[in-house]
Amino acid sequence: MTLRAPTVAIVDDKSENLELLYRILEREGYGVHPYTSAIEALMAIAASPPDLILSDVYMPDMDGFDFCCHLKADPRTQAIPLLFISAFDDMGSKLRGFEVGGLDYITKPFQAMEILARVRTHLTLYGFQKQLQAERDRAERRTRLLQQELCAQLGNDPQLLFDLSARSPSKDLPLVPTDCEFSLAAGGGMGSVVALAASRAGLHFASGICSFGRGVGGN
Repeated sequence: MTLRAPTVAIVDDKSENLELLYRILEREGYGVHPYTSAIEALMAIAASPPDLILSDVYMPDMDGFDFCCHLKADPRTQAIPLLFISAFDDMGSKLRGFEVGGLDYITKPFQAMEILARVRTHLTLYGFQKQLQAERDRAERRTRLLQQELCAQLGNDPQLLFDLSARSPSKDLPLVPTDCEFSLAAGGGMGSVVALAASRAGLHFASGICSFGRGVGGN
């Protein structure tokens, strides 16, 4: 399977800056999307988010700081790394850039090697961030499936109470079993899987009905 090349959006009202950055990034194999208007860039980026954004600071229709604020307020674009590029290297501008959510601040005139090094670094970090989020999502899905299986097992017995709110999970063990542990437990049947999930979640049983805390009840 062919991997998709990372995409970089460039926002600068100066066409000469756009052309220079475009050539630098395209030679390295990046997909490059140039914009001379911050407002135009906002709409395009929301519709098709890139992997990284390079933005000028002072532009006529909207400055880079406001542009960044709009991006960070939109769930579709708030996680995209944004790097400011500006001819102004005063401390006030740099601090403002970091305050609104920029991850880096590159001063002009810039060098091609510097641009590429910073772009690679932030793309790598963003990739790790997305990988961690995907792993969290998988863990949450697995936990929900285990809960559903457990509720189905206990739902036929009106004398059992499954109370998630009575105890907090152990701080020494991860809430979600590892693949290895899950496979070993599955070999012993659903009862072993249920016991493993229950022990990891810090669960206990008492007389009553099957319950999953807020808003979920059993029979």
